Amino acid sequence: MSETLPQFPYYADPIVDAVFEQTSIVCSACGKQREWKYQGVFYSVDEDLIICPWCIADGHASAKFDGEFQEADFAKTASRESVLAVRTRTPSVGTWNPIFWPDHCGECCQYIGDLRNHWSAEIIESATAQADIRAIAELTRMTTDEILEWAKRGAIYLRLFKCVECGKYRLALDLD
Repeated sequence: MSETLPQFPYYADPIVDAVFEQTSIVCSACGKQREWKYQGVFYSVDEDLIICPWCIADGHASAKFDGEFQEADFAKTASRESVLAVRTRTPSVGTWNPIFWPDHCGECCQYIGDLRNHWSAEIIESATAQADIRAIAELTRMTTDEILEWAKRGAIYLRLFKCVECGKYRLALDLD
């Protein structure tokens, strides 16, 4: 009988992003026989670890192997607890480079995915997304229209996040 996969408050759907593979393993962290294997990055001095989703969700893998799952920067306005949860209890988000993990309402936002897969007027026209697009345009010395056009074509990647408290959207730039 298959166990229900744990939920990750800061990652909407790691299954869609193929972060986990359904296969029989023995987890390096808990030693249990499991049906799911983590496929993402884990920053630790230990190598060749086989980690189950449950040991990510409860922080056991991170604590046992003194590692983290994210290569990201965080705002000082994000709570220490939410930053720690993203670093140590959230599967890694596949990005080209370290990204800025946005926050809102004092908490880290939940990762949704590449904006191209969730493109909608509701998201693009939201005040928080517009503010992020303007900030990205200023940073890259592009216009907001260029940012959106390049993101639509996949020439740059805008990572979509959602506030865990109020549901507002945030965007982060990821360049390849």
